[in-house]
Amino acid sequence: MFTNRNTIVCAPGTCPASTVQSPTINFNKVDSILYLDVGANWNVSDKTQLYGKVDNIANTRPPDTGAQNANNTQYDVIGRMYRVGVRFNN
Repeated sequence: MFTNRNTIVCAPGTCPASTVQSPTINFNKVDSILYLDVGANWNVSDKTQLYGKVDNIANTRPPDTGAQNANNTQYDVIGRMYRVGVRFNN
């Protein structure tokens, strides 16, 4: 579980005034998420390699925390992503 340490956790009706530096909430827990990434590469020759990768195969969405932009640093907000390429060595 992820806990935001910048907030004041309190019961409704007993909370102090919420400020930008110290927002108040009544529940300060967000479930964890498991992302599955798969990648593979193939050595075509001593100097050439092909590769492919899929990030977030299940296309798992971040949890709703109730705060805008809060998920951008802790969770994958892009979703499933494909990558393919070629690597050359000298």
